[in-house]
Amino acid sequence: MMPALSWRRLGDAPHRLFFFLGTACLLASSAWWLLAMLARHASWSGLQSIGDLSSYLHPLIMIYGFFPFFIFGFAFTAGPRWLQMPPPTQREYLLPGAGMGASFMALFPAMLAGQTAVLAALACYAGFAGALFWRFSVMIHRSAAPEKIHARIVQAGLAAGGLALVFAIAAIATGHEWRDLVRSVGVWGFLVPLFCAVCHRMLPFFTASALDGRPMWRPWWLLSLLVGGSYLHGVLDYAGATRWMWLVDGPMAFITFTIVWRWGLMQSLRNRLLAMLHLSFLWLAIAYTLYFVQALLAHAGHEVLGMGPMHAVSIGFLASITIAMVTRVTCGHSGRMLAADNVTWGLFLVFQLAAVSRVAAETFSSHYAVLIVTTSAIWFGCFGIWVCRSAPVYLAPRQDGMPG
Repeated sequence: MMPALSWRRLGDAPHRLFFFLGTACLLASSAWWLLAMLARHASWSGLQSIGDLSSYLHPLIMIYGFFPFFIFGFAFTAGPRWLQMPPPTQREYLLPGAGMGASFMALFPAMLAGQTAVLAALACYAGFAGALFWRFSVMIHRSAAPEKIHARIVQAGLAAGGLALVFAIAAIATGHEWRDLVRSVGVWGFLVPLFCAVCHRMLPFFTASALDGRPMWRPWWLLSLLVGGSYLHGVLDYAGATRWMWLVDGPMAFITFTIVWRWGLMQSLRNRLLAMLHLSFLWLAIAYTLYFVQALLAHAGHEVLGMGPMHAVSIGFLASITIAMVTRVTCGHSGRMLAADNVTWGLFLVFQLAAVSRVAAETFSSHYAVLIVTTSAIWFGCFGIWVCRSAPVYLAPRQDGMPG
């Protein structure tokens, strides 16, 4: 019998609320982007206004939109364990979390109402996100845990993302350009270092837990290289110094491929849920390699690959590992078996085609429109099914009868 679903259960644990809101906002963003691509490249009548706004708001929605919900859900679930602190109470996260979700969803109808409405929705979203960031920062400050480095990197990433979002709102209001800075800070100052910190802490732990006898390899210098390399790349990216990026991206490609091998990608293939995490991280190594090749060719006077490496990071690494990590946390905190069923595994593998298609679009320019629409369709289809399977879990009781 199907367990009774209840909205009240969203307040039973932080991950329930934030993962539910994240899936809802992700589905809305995916539908919006697919419609935008159809309007722009398939000339669908009646969607021209969506197509005109798509490239303008794309960095804000796809970087600062749904990712923070999953980050806060993880931060208020794993964070208290990292920091040896009690989890936040409903009063501390329920209202700002709900307000943040409502503000983001209001952004889509606001696009039809004009710039003022868009700015109001973005300002409300930033305000609620700031309240949650403050709550997480207070938790870190009050913690007496001997090691708070991973939490501090998550905090720094959220701070960078928040400042970039505020800058974007101010720039839109005053008519100034904002997209290059917001994209560079959002990817290389916010998401990549934050996700690398989580991977550094959790992937070796998950691997050692699932594969008996597998040692945990996560030296501190490795975390420094992952985070520092991301920051350096972001600075060069914003400065437009493409031809000099090989100085950073060559060593980072070597480092990340070394991590892929040392963390046990091949061994992880015996466990599909674990393999999803390792295969996602592999995309970061691929992305740095693509950036390295692009930079060397740019140094020789050849402009190639375009935004392909960027989407290897955003779709291949960031979006894929979101699927993997959220699925893993959801299974663990709903009393389910820590395993990826056939549908989840199949969706994850098909989703990798979205990253491949988007990178290929920058190489095969004669097929650009077809590949872009294909990427958007795969993205929407995979996330649509994943959301429809995941969202009800957050409204249902735990299968093991435990609270939370």
